[in-house]
Amino acid sequence: MTGRTRKMAPPADWHPGARELYAYWAAKKPKDGLPSRKQVDPIDISKLLPRIFLADVVWDAGKPRIRFRLVGSTLVERFGRDISGLWMDEAYDDDYLQEVLPGYLEMVETRKPHYARLTATYADKEHMTYCRLICPLASDGQNIDMIIGFIDFE
Repeated sequence: MTGRTRKMAPPADWHPGARELYAYWAAKKPKDGLPSRKQVDPIDISKLLPRIFLADVVWDAGKPRIRFRLVGSTLVERFGRDISGLWMDEAYDDDYLQEVLPGYLEMVETRKPHYARLTATYADKEHMTYCRLICPLASDGQNIDMIIGFIDFE
């Protein structure tokens, strides 16, 4: 290839919405860095918005702490509450936090999107199985300060 960066396609077994968000994120990603929140135009991914969330990554003593900034309407409905404005450790009980936090930490460490299928109990419902894609964003192209994520239910 001459003068082009090859963008890796997500695996075929990912949820179609996760594949779409990944392709969008990868198209915005600069050659030697990460896309920023300013590069994400909600109009471009409008059909995904009800299942999208944004989270701030705040560095505290060299460790990331995650606060949900915005949570899509489908996610609020399915999880039974709006966690916008809450820190991850405020939004989730300890057991669930121990299940989901490693994926976020891996994404921050590798600087690459992380896809997972998870099960949770929310809003007096039985277990809900869902897929989650989280992608890193960086205002300066290097230091992760936000996450854009997609969740859909199986």
